[in-house]
Amino acid sequence: MKKIGIVGWKTGDNSFGVTVPYIDWLSNFGIVHILSPQKGIVEDLDLLVLPGGADIAPQSFGEVPGFNTSNTDVMKQYFFDNNLDQYIANNTPIFGICLGFQQLCVKYGAKLEQHYPFNYSSKGRHDKVDTLIFEHQIFNIVDKSLISTKYDVNSLHHQGCFNLPNSWNVLAREKTDGNIEIAQFTDNIFGVQYHPEEINDAISETIIKQLLNPQYDTTD
Repeated sequence: MKKIGIVGWKTGDNSFGVTVPYIDWLSNFGIVHILSPQKGIVEDLDLLVLPGGADIAPQSFGEVPGFNTSNTDVMKQYFFDNNLDQYIANNTPIFGICLGFQQLCVKYGAKLEQHYPFNYSSKGRHDKVDTLIFEHQIFNIVDKSLISTKYDVNSLHHQGCFNLPNSWNVLAREKTDGNIEIAQFTDNIFGVQYHPEEINDAISETIIKQLLNPQYDTTD
């Protein structure tokens, strides 16, 4: 069985873990291990999952917190600041979700919009269904039959990434405002802005299968 690590967080005054949808969804792909950021690096992971959560600290991308920036998750921010670089150096496959996707954007040099309404007034907070448009085929990752002119996903965020360095592969944007929804950062690092653990979408499922097994045949 594949070993999948997901970054845990404080779930109560005296509890630590992750929410059930993450466990249920990731268990389809392997054995799930909850990672404590303060415990250091787990060397033998087949996949690292960076989950969603509160806002990333704007200081991480050279800005001060805006009026609408919410509190950061201390444990996830600690992991970003202290552990993520080592997993990247170890060539660990990584899949980022929502906050985790934003962390990857920042790690590779992008800046985030801290709050949509100030610069993208047509949408406001993304807490609804987003319709994706695809900029590129997801070569060798996603069966082309999954790519349609309309692909709806869920959305629960108010920060977002609109521009990435040219070396990155932007795979899909939100149809209305252009927020990046799916991106490939390296051969084995991907991220999505939405929450696949809530909807079990085919694209995220196929990306994870490919990350866990590079020989996975997407044409079946």
